[in-house]
Amino acid sequence: MKNAFLISLMFLSYFSFGQQSKKNIVTEKFSYKNSIEFELFGHGSFYSIDYERLILNKDKTKTLGQIGFAYYPERTGVIPLWIPISINQLISFNANHLEFGIGQIIINDESPDGKDDYKLFGSLKIGYRYQKPNGRFLIKAAFTPIIDYWDEIDKNIHGEKLVDFIYWGGIAVGYNF
Repeated sequence: MKNAFLISLMFLSYFSFGQQSKKNIVTEKFSYKNSIEFELFGHGSFYSIDYERLILNKDKTKTLGQIGFAYYPERTGVIPLWIPISINQLISFNANHLEFGIGQIIINDESPDGKDDYKLFGSLKIGYRYQKPNGRFLIKAAFTPIIDYWDEIDKNIHGEKLVDFIYWGGIAVGYNF
């Protein structure tokens, strides 16, 4: 009788006080594959208008390709044309996402002799993104450093090793469709 009581007590305590092994984090695939975003600062220098396309859409991870555009009139003194291109990876926790990215920024500047001068900057991204899996809107904030290595290529050939790492960040709002 004592053994039956102990077994019953263990059986009841197992079901009464058992801990749930997994948290209730529901992850889903995104419903919309495209988005248009307006970004302040970020890889377009002071602003950019970006298009983003969902490439891989899994429950926990998503892979996206992104291209943007920013133009500045000559009177601003900013390099006139910025075209950021990147590949981004999201790690999803419900509507909250950790975003990582790597890419290139194509810029068009005028050289001293008046000719168009195209250069490349490297770009990185780590940030936070809020987007519901079936939602139409997104908002994100990210640390977006820019790596200016293009002018340093000639110096590297001659033995100097200099690369400018520009600390930058940005915020964006977007619409999914």
